[in-house]
Amino acid sequence: MANRAVLSKCSAALLAALLSFFVLSRLTLAVVSPDQTMPWIHPMYLGGDKRQSVCTPIRRIPFVIHSEGKYCVSNPLRVENATGSGIVVLADNVELDLKGMAVIGPSTRNATGAGIAAAGVKNLRISNGRIRGFLYGVRIDKTSPTTGMSAEQILVERLDIRGSRFRGIFVEAEGVDIIQSQVKDVGGTTLFAEASTAGIEVLTSRCKIEGNRIMNVMPVSIGESAAIRFAGGTSGCVIAANELSNDKLPEYGRSFGFMVVGSLKSPGWITANKVEGFLYPYRYVAGGRLEMRDNRFIANYCTPHTFPAYFKRFGGHEENTFVEDDRACADTAAHLSHKAASGDPHWLFRFSQAELELIGLDPEAETRDRLISLVTAMQSAADRGIEEAQRRLPNLKALRCRHNQPCLSSHLTGESKNGDSATKDAKRE
Repeated sequence: MANRAVLSKCSAALLAALLSFFVLSRLTLAVVSPDQTMPWIHPMYLGGDKRQSVCTPIRRIPFVIHSEGKYCVSNPLRVENATGSGIVVLADNVELDLKGMAVIGPSTRNATGAGIAAAGVKNLRISNGRIRGFLYGVRIDKTSPTTGMSAEQILVERLDIRGSRFRGIFVEAEGVDIIQSQVKDVGGTTLFAEASTAGIEVLTSRCKIEGNRIMNVMPVSIGESAAIRFAGGTSGCVIAANELSNDKLPEYGRSFGFMVVGSLKSPGWITANKVEGFLYPYRYVAGGRLEMRDNRFIANYCTPHTFPAYFKRFGGHEENTFVEDDRACADTAAHLSHKAASGDPHWLFRFSQAELELIGLDPEAETRDRLISLVTAMQSAADRGIEEAQRRLPNLKALRCRHNQPCLSSHLTGESKNGDSATKDAKRE
C-alpha cells in the first residue's frame, strides 16, 4: 500500500510538471511570436529549431553563396551602399532561411541592388523573413552570366517585402512557386523614367502564385503598375487565393490588379483572388487561353459597367463577382480630354493613349480628326520630355488614314512645340 501511495504521488507530481511545462511553453511561444505583419511565420523560425539541420550562418552583408547547402540569417542585416545587393546566390541546391530576420537596403530612390539575387541557379528556396528598401526585393534572373545555365525550381515563401523601388519579387525560371508572402509599397525609382512597376512578376513555363498579399504598387510618372504581372512566354500558371489592393490611384499612370503580357504557351488559371482599388482589375494583352473565374473585384474604377467596351474583348467576366460603388472609369478619352486641356504633358500622353485604345476597341472610331488629334497631343507630350511619347511617335506618324482618307502625316507639318494645338484639340474633345 505504501508503494502504491508513493507511486500515486509520483504520478501526480509528474502530471503537474508536464502541465506546468505545457503552460510555460505556450507563454514562451506567445512572447516570441512574430508581429502582425507576418502571421504566417512559425515561431520556431524566430527562436531557432533544434530539429532543423545545421546551417551556415550569415552575419553580415553583402554575402555571396558559392556552395550548395542550407544558410540561415542569425541577426538583422543592412546594406548602406545604394548600389549593393544583400545576399547573392551563385550555387545550385541552396536553402536560404532568414529565420524571421530583416535584410535592409538603402531605401533610396536610386537604389540599384536586390535584397536577395540569383541567376541561372537550380533548386533554390528562400523563406521566412523581411526584406526592405531595395530596387528589387527578390530578383532571380534566368541565365547565369558566368556559366550560361538556366534557373529552375525556385520557391519563395513566407517573405514580407516592403519599399522595393521597382519590383517586389521578380523570377524568370522554369518552375516557380511564390506562396504566403507579402509585398507592399512598390515604386518610386529614379533609375528609369516613367517606370512600370510590379509587386510580383514571373516569366516561367510553370508557376504557382498562391496565398500572397500585395498592397500599394505605384508606377512612376505615366508608367503602369501591376500587383501580379506575367510577361513573355509564361504558361501553365495557377494564380489563386491572393489579396491585391491599392489604397489610391497613381498620380498620372495606370494601375492593374493582374497584367498578362506576351504569349501564353498553355492555359493559365486566375481564380479565387480578391482585387480592390485599382484603375483596372486586370489587363490581358496576350495570345493563348486564360481562365479567370470565381474572383472578387471590389471598388475598382474601370469595370464592365463603367467601361463595357474595354471588357468586351476579354470575355468571361460573367464568371467573376464585381462589387462596385459610385466610382467612374478615369481612363476614357472623354474623361482625360479635360485634364489634357491644361497642357500638362502627362495628361496629353494619357489622352492620346486613351484615344489609341478606343480605336483598338472600336475600329469605326478611327476617324481622320481623331487620328490628327491624338497624334498632335502625342507630339506635344514628346516635345515636353515624355519618353514613352517619343518612343511611340514614329509609329503613329507612319499611320495612314483608312477609309480612303488622305495620308495622316501630311497634317503634321508645322506642329507647335508649345502644345497649343494639342491643347486646343483636347478642349474640342
